Amino acid sequence: MGNRGKREVEVLVEEQQTDLPLDLSRVAPLVAKVLEEEGTVVDEVSVRFVGLDEICELHDRFFGDPSPTDCISFPIDEEEDGDFRLLGEVVVCPRAALLYTGDEGGEPYEECSLYIVHGLLHLLGYDDSSEKDLLEMREREAQIMGRLRAEELLLQPPPPPPIGHCDHEGSDSIHPGGGSKRSC
Repeated sequence: MGNRGKREVEVLVEEQQTDLPLDLSRVAPLVAKVLEEEGTVVDEVSVRFVGLDEICELHDRFFGDPSPTDCISFPIDEEEDGDFRLLGEVVVCPRAALLYTGDEGGEPYEECSLYIVHGLLHLLGYDDSSEKDLLEMREREAQIMGRLRAEELLLQPPPPPPIGHCDHEGSDSIHPGGGSKRSC
């Protein structure tokens, strides 16, 4: 089967929300660290960020519960199903993190990072349906979050645009002498 330990995971990231601006380049290193902590090698995993309406629709369709939730995991391959392992998809709702941290305190980027960790642990076989399993999962989440914090791998807002960069359409103005200039 080759040396699977040398492969890098491909993390597919999809942004389908506007509630919390995210630096999407931070998702792959976070995912890779969680997998490393779990001693698991996979080839591909997907992380999708969605709005409140989408997470409610998914929650209803797959779990019969239309209420909001923070994340949902969809496993695809079982361990060692073949040479290529597509772990699955973690769907995260940043709006849930904003609502939770607004009520309970905390930082929404760290909360979204926790949702990714939680979803990945589900994909890796952790369960939280019994009190014992829930405690084991929470303990593992806390350990991994501590390592992510220490290595500065938590999600963050996107970096500001470079100075002089205009990311919206400005207006053209005509200057005396015939030239035009775009203003932002």
